Amino acid sequence: MNINYKLSAVDVLDIFYNIPKKKHMNEKLKLIEENYNIVLPSIFKKFMCSSNGILETADIWDYSEESPFYFLYEWIKITISELTKENTEIDNEYFPFIESPVSEWQNLVDDYMMIGNDYAGCIVYFGIRKKDLNMENPPVYMYHEANNITDWKLLYNSLSEYLSVVVCDAVSCECYHTARRVLKDYGWNYDIHKTNSEEIISKYGIVPDNLKKFSSMYRTSNNDWVSWCYDSEKKVLFIFQNKENNMIIYTIYK
Repeated sequence: MNINYKLSAVDVLDIFYNIPKKKHMNEKLKLIEENYNIVLPSIFKKFMCSSNGILETADIWDYSEESPFYFLYEWIKITISELTKENTEIDNEYFPFIESPVSEWQNLVDDYMMIGNDYAGCIVYFGIRKKDLNMENPPVYMYHEANNITDWKLLYNSLSEYLSVVVCDAVSCECYHTARRVLKDYGWNYDIHKTNSEEIISKYGIVPDNLKKFSSMYRTSNNDWVSWCYDSEKKVLFIFQNKENNMIIYTIYK
């Protein structure tokens, strides 16, 4: 069998060879590196340069477009620009940042490079600690607006896992049908198998134990997961979505 279970997020995006990639992404990333005197993880740069329209409503930012901020400290500066000690309550979460110089903010919270948010509500943000950007595959953290701005929690142990989940969730149309629409526009077949997953697994000789399982950002329990594999001979991509012990398989092919 020619089943590849070790796909990266970039591998999956590259399968959709005829969907145009985001324009000028490489130049934009180089400019960000120069302006902030940083080196972005190569895995992040490869992913962004492979991104295309199926991620239009995904939980990751489009770095080919302008943003008012790229780092948490910039976000905080914008937020407190209209605040003063006199008009801000002492228990306001931003008060410590008002009375402290930027050089001491590291004692309050790490700086994070913002890489995405939940597209629908913009209440959860995802980021990489600035001090981790030199790592090949850094962890990804999340912040929920219901919490204090200093309260960032570990979401995924690696950037590669986060990117894989972003693509899985987008292609399975967990929240939006954007990916399905774009795929069909470019001539891809998109089939959903809700009741015959065992039949599909048997037909293509897929070994479920070989699947690398990721925790979806939209899981309703700790047992929910998403995964993928690719039949290179038949040129079929399989996206697996296991939710509440119900398996749905998406098959995408030309």
